[in-house]
Amino acid sequence: MLLVSTLALLVSPARGQDQPGPDESGVAPVTSDYRTPLAGQPYEADVFGRHIVVEERDRSFTTAITLGTSYFYPPIGSQRIVPFAALYVNGLWETRRLRATIAALVNDIDYGEGVQATGFEALFHFENNTIPFSTTEIIDGKDVDNSDVYYGTVNGGPGFGYRARVWPFEVDNDLRLELLTDIGYFYVKRTRGTFQGNLLPPDTVTYGPHFRARIDCLRRNLLELPHFGFAAGFDASFTRRDHWTDQGTPGVSVFARLDTRDFVKIYGYAVLAGGLPLLSERHRFVVQIHGGTAPYGKLDRFSTFRLGGGPPTTEAGDLARSPYPGAMFDQFATREYVLGSLEYRLEVLFFLYLHVRATLVWGEVPTFDRNPGVVTFTHDVGETVSIGITSGFVWSSSIYVEYTYDLGLVRGNKAGNTVLLSWSKNF
Repeated sequence: MLLVSTLALLVSPARGQDQPGPDESGVAPVTSDYRTPLAGQPYEADVFGRHIVVEERDRSFTTAITLGTSYFYPPIGSQRIVPFAALYVNGLWETRRLRATIAALVNDIDYGEGVQATGFEALFHFENNTIPFSTTEIIDGKDVDNSDVYYGTVNGGPGFGYRARVWPFEVDNDLRLELLTDIGYFYVKRTRGTFQGNLLPPDTVTYGPHFRARIDCLRRNLLELPHFGFAAGFDASFTRRDHWTDQGTPGVSVFARLDTRDFVKIYGYAVLAGGLPLLSERHRFVVQIHGGTAPYGKLDRFSTFRLGGGPPTTEAGDLARSPYPGAMFDQFATREYVLGSLEYRLEVLFFLYLHVRATLVWGEVPTFDRNPGVVTFTHDVGETVSIGITSGFVWSSSIYVEYTYDLGLVRGNKAGNTVLLSWSKNF
């Protein structure tokens, strides 16, 4: 979930037979025949007088850690600095696979046990978001007074599915069709900052089916960034809350039990990476599109889609996340949305990449603007422009640094700045 350039400088690519060697400066010349180093393959280069050797790496098992922080100016609500950390584990055996993003209080684990030569799998999924700190809603870029509550979810269950390898047949590349059983528990508690008149729902068991489809046909470069190909995914889930009541703040926003107890969420994504004629492989373009809607039932504070910031999505299991650069994690509650981005990336050196990205989002988000003091959902548009670098770093690790300028959606029609720094180390 939080892991994005995790598989760092330890993976690299083979030099093709037609790939030119470095010139006197130690940097391979920019020609149309240049071949970008690809993940997992061996590579050698002379850079600034040093001979660098990256050994071939078996990507079928990866353990990595990511540490980072986001800095917001002006602050978003009361938040100026938000740190993050996660341990990432990804293993692929002959008939077994495991993917886990572990951050202690927020975890996401997928396990599959296959039947040899058939492609069918028995599945188990687990996730939780049990942060022991109160959560304050942010609307129009400001903390909502008296909205503090403690709440969290634990969810998981068995399922079955089908998995097949697809081009280019690397560890990330597969087609998966899965039907999961989501059985979970939701809890919510008041804090000293909770308005006494707030109607809070009861703690409850939740359950329902979840269909998930994924296909990943992306080649990735040395730093695990999408280089060529496409990926796509689709989710459809139905959720019932076993016990539920009206909830919200009378006079501000109240969600009726009959409207919100049951809901369906449908969402998906597509990623396309490639180059342009007459340009070498040093020049890459990446297009991402995400979207979601709820055709049945109304989504409330505790069930809406959540859009937010964090590292960009590049790893196969993280592509379904919808990142809006410059925002806080899970900042935007939205009932429906479409998010698109276009990125240009330049390979300066085989371990150093610069990028520029434009992101546009349209969604139905809460606001006070139309009726001061009363929350209403309205459709709004947001735009950001980002520039950053991804680079190999000391200890065979990688760093990601990005600056984002938001034109106003994040802070309630006021422009703002965000700097994100992330460090990843592969073990």
